[in-house]
Amino acid sequence: MINIKSMKLPKVQLQNLAAAKEWIVSKRIWVALFAAMTLLATVGGVMMQVRAVTVFDGENQVQLRTLKQTVGDVLAKEGIVLNEKDEVSPALGMKLRREDSIVIQRAFDLTLMNGTEAVSIRTVGKPVCDVLIENGIVLGEMDVVSPALDTVVTPETQIHVTRVALDAVAEYVEIPYETVEKPNSQLDRGTRNVVQQGVAGQKEVVYNVVTQNGEQTAKDWVGERIVTEPVSEIVEYGTKSPMRSTETLSSRSGEHAARQASAGGFSYSRVITCNATAYDLSYESCGKHPGEPGYGVTASGMKAGPGVVAVDPRVIPLGTRLYIASTDGTADYGYAIAGDTGGAIKGNKIDLFFPSASQVRQFGRRNVTVYVLD
Repeated sequence: MINIKSMKLPKVQLQNLAAAKEWIVSKRIWVALFAAMTLLATVGGVMMQVRAVTVFDGENQVQLRTLKQTVGDVLAKEGIVLNEKDEVSPALGMKLRREDSIVIQRAFDLTLMNGTEAVSIRTVGKPVCDVLIENGIVLGEMDVVSPALDTVVTPETQIHVTRVALDAVAEYVEIPYETVEKPNSQLDRGTRNVVQQGVAGQKEVVYNVVTQNGEQTAKDWVGERIVTEPVSEIVEYGTKSPMRSTETLSSRSGEHAARQASAGGFSYSRVITCNATAYDLSYESCGKHPGEPGYGVTASGMKAGPGVVAVDPRVIPLGTRLYIASTDGTADYGYAIAGDTGGAIKGNKIDLFFPSASQVRQFGRRNVTVYVLD
């Protein structure tokens, strides 16, 4: 083995060896220094990437430091799960700043009444108008919403959408025809002859109808028009006075038989003096409007019309055929049938049908002679 120390080297060589040793030491220092600087840079870079984030999760608040860059990555790293309809701000894909906040709004269930339909929805606390929009609920011009559209909903909120509609509705109403009576001296008194049949007319009545959730809440008259004019009924009544036979009274087995007589082609068994009034099909007379149940139908089931009179059935049974004669020289009412009753018709009272209100007013109240026909 060669001992370098024992070797005698030239002076120049010894100087070169010292320089080499110095260079090696210097290089090691620079390597160490570079490694230290690299480590410091790496640590500094990492520190620069750390983010201070505050997470507001409903009523809970969490502060954390993280290297994750996006909202979604932070929530995933911390195990924070979003449920259906939960909302997070900033959005999941947004990058966070060095100091930032994440706000989570937790969704809750609500019942929304859309008219009469109950709709279950899930939402977060936001104004009613936004809840309606996100659930595709379109409001009409007259619809009413409760609570107000700018009210922020809570789990206790109940939203009611009342559907309000205004429609023009046409109804068709019968116009009663009038009966025109004309005297005929060629006909016996008490005889009536229909020359022209009456035909009811029709009118269209228009209303503005307001409905709320399909139920009518208001109905206002707008106007009306005649669709078809009524045709008057023309009736001739006889004014010729017939010869009346003498009234006779017979007796059988100690009992009086019914009174029998003949006058102008009819025979009668009883004569009653009654106080007579008049009625027609108006609301003032019968208490009903056209189209209502029972309108124009009498207590006997007959349809009200000329010759149908109301009586007290204890005095004159329903269905009895009658002849009604005037006592003041005016035209007789003529043949009739007891087909109706009335709350005010008690005892010797009778109510005579006339086709029009003007005839009812003209007749007024008067005494008549009622012949009960065989």
